[in-house]
Amino acid sequence: MRVLIHALGAEMGGAARHLRAFVPALDRLTTADEFVVVARHGMELRGGNRVTVHRVEPQHYASVARRLAFDLRTINAIATRSGADAIVSLTNFGPITTPVPHVMFQRNALYYSPWATRQASWPTNVAIAARRRLAFETMRRARLVVTPSEAMAAMIRRTYDLPVTLFRTLHHACDIEGMSQPLAPEAAAALDRPGVKLLYPTHPAPHKGFDILFAMLASIARHRIDWTLVLPIEPGDWPAGVLRYQQQIERLGLRDRVVLLGRVPASQMGTLYRACDLMVYPSLVESFGFPLVEGMACGLPIVAADTPVNREVCGDGAAFYRATDASHGAAVLMRHFDEQYRAPLARAARLRAMTFPGGWDQYARRFVDVVTSVC
Repeated sequence: MRVLIHALGAEMGGAARHLRAFVPALDRLTTADEFVVVARHGMELRGGNRVTVHRVEPQHYASVARRLAFDLRTINAIATRSGADAIVSLTNFGPITTPVPHVMFQRNALYYSPWATRQASWPTNVAIAARRRLAFETMRRARLVVTPSEAMAAMIRRTYDLPVTLFRTLHHACDIEGMSQPLAPEAAAALDRPGVKLLYPTHPAPHKGFDILFAMLASIARHRIDWTLVLPIEPGDWPAGVLRYQQQIERLGLRDRVVLLGRVPASQMGTLYRACDLMVYPSLVESFGFPLVEGMACGLPIVAADTPVNREVCGDGAAFYRATDASHGAAVLMRHFDEQYRAPLARAARLRAMTFPGGWDQYARRFVDVVTSVC
């Protein structure tokens, strides 16, 4: 079987992390299957025995119109030229009609989140509605729609009347052993602080819950407790948003308690998890949440916003607070500054992490099983 994997939308965050781990795992498969991966120019991917990487120059996706033309027409042409037996659209969008069976991955929960709709401006909501409609037209013609969580599938079905049998859940994998390189010296030095080290591993975005998190921390800061929040975020990913975060940190008197590390390479993230005492995860809209599984695999106790996705991923491996209630969040978080509460949560987290796919090789085998089921 030859599979064309349309991954042009993988640019940053979880989508890029998924693709960089997933492609090498496909190449390690012992089956006779072959894969053509369509990816952005500059995406760090390498072909091999089973994987060919088809790189797309920026001019082909530099505007909405060109990206739409690529999704609707060009990807089908590439599939035909490469002799593909199936097309897998890995990042939310793809061709509406296809010459071979089509498996559609849906991984952007923002399109189906009532919270995101309430927060967005009118022009943004119009754009989201158009993208959502395009995704729907593709989904209803696809052979299968794959989501990384059952909660994500439920969000879609609440928006559109699609049959349950159309959906399949494929939880993401976690390879913490490949993330254990030492931290860069400047990052290690920044962590050399007294007290509890809180970690929020994420990228800057409106739905990530920073406003609620900072309100929680401002409340905790009134108590005489040593703690530091570590944020491995890259300002260049959203300059205006990060500037607003920095202004909020200053206004709330948290400057000496918050460390912006910049982007930490995935190969060092396991070391960062283990260097911290507690993860806080206030994100309000996710389709899965890679850091939750990675943190649990490292035995890092987690305090998370109580959302369906966070509940599904963490189970009893995290403590939850009412998602938009900063006072409740502060109380739950501060309770876990105490080691007697963190230790049992860390044990539960490790056990929970073991229920997820055993690394990316197993994930790749399950992926092939999913595609084979519709071919």
